[in-house]
Amino acid sequence: MDDRLVMQVQMTVIDHLGIQLYSHLAPVICELIANSWDADANNVWVSVPEVAVDESSEIVIRDDGEGMTFQEINEYYLQIGRNRRKNLGKDRTKGGRKVIGRKGLGKLSAFGVADEVMVETVKEGRRVAFVLNIHDIRRSEGLYEPPVLVDEPTDDPPGTTVTLRKLKRKRPVDIESLRRQIARRFTILGQSFNVYLNNVEITLDDRGYKLQYKWEIDEWVDPGKQRRIKGWIGTLEKPVREDFGKGIVVTARGKLIHEPTFFGASGGKQVAYSYMVGVLEADYLDDDPDKDLVSTDRSSIITDSEEAQELFEWARKKIAEISEEWSDKRAREREQVIKSLEIVDSWYRKLGTHEKRLADRVFRAIASVPDLPDEKAQEFIEYVIDSIDHRAFKDLIADFKGTEDELKLLELFREWEVLEAKEMLRVMEGRFATIEKFETLVRENAKEVPTLHNFFKEFPWMLDPRWTVWKDEATYSNLLKERFPEGDDVPEENRRIDFLAVGFGHTLNIIELKRPRAKAGKKEFSQVQEYLEFIQTYVREEGRFSDVIAYLVCGGIVDKAEVRTKRDIARRVGIHVLFYSELMDRAKALHQELIEKYQSLKERKKTAEQVGETRSLVAVGKSGD
Repeated sequence: MDDRLVMQVQMTVIDHLGIQLYSHLAPVICELIANSWDADANNVWVSVPEVAVDESSEIVIRDDGEGMTFQEINEYYLQIGRNRRKNLGKDRTKGGRKVIGRKGLGKLSAFGVADEVMVETVKEGRRVAFVLNIHDIRRSEGLYEPPVLVDEPTDDPPGTTVTLRKLKRKRPVDIESLRRQIARRFTILGQSFNVYLNNVEITLDDRGYKLQYKWEIDEWVDPGKQRRIKGWIGTLEKPVREDFGKGIVVTARGKLIHEPTFFGASGGKQVAYSYMVGVLEADYLDDDPDKDLVSTDRSSIITDSEEAQELFEWARKKIAEISEEWSDKRAREREQVIKSLEIVDSWYRKLGTHEKRLADRVFRAIASVPDLPDEKAQEFIEYVIDSIDHRAFKDLIADFKGTEDELKLLELFREWEVLEAKEMLRVMEGRFATIEKFETLVRENAKEVPTLHNFFKEFPWMLDPRWTVWKDEATYSNLLKERFPEGDDVPEENRRIDFLAVGFGHTLNIIELKRPRAKAGKKEFSQVQEYLEFIQTYVREEGRFSDVIAYLVCGGIVDKAEVRTKRDIARRVGIHVLFYSELMDRAKALHQELIEKYQSLKERKKTAEQVGETRSLVAVGKSGD
């Protein structure tokens, strides 16, 4: 038997499918936990440093699975890209579990957060330990022989321990956040599969969802094709925190395959989306060994497949339906809360039948607005109590019929919105002037470096509506200019205008501005990928940002299949293409919607003025009583 371990791999594979796809800790640890599941482990112990990370820090993932022999390490573990299910002709483990692993790439994820991985495994009374080092792999030129540290008999039980060493991160690990992320990426926890983080078991309760309402899901997406969806969708009592992540995840075989999403839904009561979370189990998306419907990093479904489109269409309808039900449930419950208030209860009981119906109509309108502050609702309630005894107010309420009219009544109460709208219009008029200026720059194919650079610096929301303030990271843009000077052989129409670097939250955004008429081809996409990899090195060393995203801003892309494929690959590793025309259209659409909203609010003001007249009548009525 060969006493060497041999791994054949191109460094570009590790770069593109390991380092670049897995730069965050939680997905890496989850890939290794999934390996333990596939090894029929009943227990997995994850050890993560709880203090500042230094050169001696290690992350350890240990399980009590079946382990590997020396031969299995060579034939299976060190074979990159091996389709386990297809090669072995079965998709279940010896213990009967559905195999999660598919592409044989999960092990590479470790290099996204560590430079060295030590694997120690026991099977059939023998212990084998070896080390994978990213720098040695780079120098191996495709044929790497990991050093064997141990190959000896042992009485220890079977199992595997993976130790991540020489960690790239410098920031301390948020243990509670990590626990929450692991819990949300699996549905198999507790099913004879226990995962412990620093000796404390992770359960589904660690997802941290305190649901107000929950809808159980068990439906056929297409009964004829036997595509079944199970799981749940729920809503919290308050909007989901940004660090929690609103939306619904999709899992297959017990593990996440699509990050939180709303599947492009836009129907129903959209305010409900801010409260909504959920888990949909769609095993059929990962059951066919010959058809891979999930992205390489196992974080998103390939959306152009028939199966995905069918799921997304079903999900959009379901989300819209649930949002309507959520709105109705919230309104009815809040209405009951209003009626139970001490100030309301004694007053309501004294009302006649007709007055109760009128009060119910107003209370239901108030309760139907989920974002209405309690103090404002209290103000409206007191207004109703003070006014309902007067004929003019009763007549006003009686004129409202049905849900639409209830909303109109609420608009009368919310006259203050019109004042806010006036200020909004002032801002919008300024922004429309900005859009017109941008149109001129694009039309004239702006060439001067300061022109577009300064424009985006002053108006960053043109690049991304979230960027209201420009946080210039000149250090990184200067590094890019020095490292990647543009040659004289680049045609004038395709030349670069400038590099920009924008900090937003924990993300560094690298932007290359091309001429407005420039078209990107394979060469441009390769260049942007080099920029991204270059900057990621500095970001990891400094620890200021947890993520880096690259943007190529240009006039379009070369209309070739190979270029479109290159763009799709680039998107998966954090590279996005923005067309000047798209920026302009998006800005127009967004701000036109706000202008239309203002016009609507101006109409409300007319109605609000009617209320003022009605209040005057009420005052007259009071003075005459």
